[in-house]
Amino acid sequence: VQVTTFDGALVTERVTAFRVAANGNALVFDLPEAALLNGRKREEVVGHITLISGPNVLEKRAFYFTEPKNLRLQQPSITLSAKKVEGGYELTLQSNTLAKGVM
Repeated sequence: VQVTTFDGALVTERVTAFRVAANGNALVFDLPEAALLNGRKREEVVGHITLISGPNVLEKRAFYFTEPKNLRLQQPSITLSAKKVEGGYELTLQSNTLAKGVM
């Protein structure tokens, strides 16, 4: 579990090793919100959960500590680059900060 600011600065990071039986379930992480926020405001951070098994990333998710309408997002500077590849183009978007709803 990582918590970062919208521009990617690390606020908190916790790693937990666990085992769960096939088709089972278990609570594997329980930490008070205040410990994750580490003094930051709920509206100014994003959480990231990554589930790893050996060398494989099984799942990645982002989450917020408040409703999206309450997030204090900064105006992003988004750049687009295009590269010709077989059968078309590869497009890459980059932003200096979290940019929601980019289409």
